Amino acid sequence: MVEPLEKHVLIAKNVLERKGFKIFEKYIIKGLSGFEYCYELVAVKGDRRVAIAFKQTEPKTLVLELAKALDLEEEVVIAVSGSLPLVLERPVKRKRVKLLRYVDATDMKEKLEKIF
Repeated sequence: MVEPLEKHVLIAKNVLERKGFKIFEKYIIKGLSGFEYCYELVAVKGDRRVAIAFKQTEPKTLVLELAKALDLEEEVVIAVSGSLPLVLERPVKRKRVKLLRYVDATDMKEKLEKIF
């Protein structure tokens, strides 16, 4: 059974708040192109601002999410529930855009703890 992404958003919010981040939900960020993008969470701590998207493993959706992330100056984490073809991982091997693959909510929580 696939867990609802809303549960994952709530767990991520709790992890980030414990790490001292201020959390904004359904936050809109203006990209370099002028387009505006809505992220499930934006975490802010000092000068660090991280936009976080939660997605299922649907290639078209993920490619669009990567394009959106590249239009931003902010750090972006794309939390993906499930496995991906390696070709989709390569474009995000950068410091600013991270692809966080996870199996379930527990796995996501552990991985978020490591990168934040």
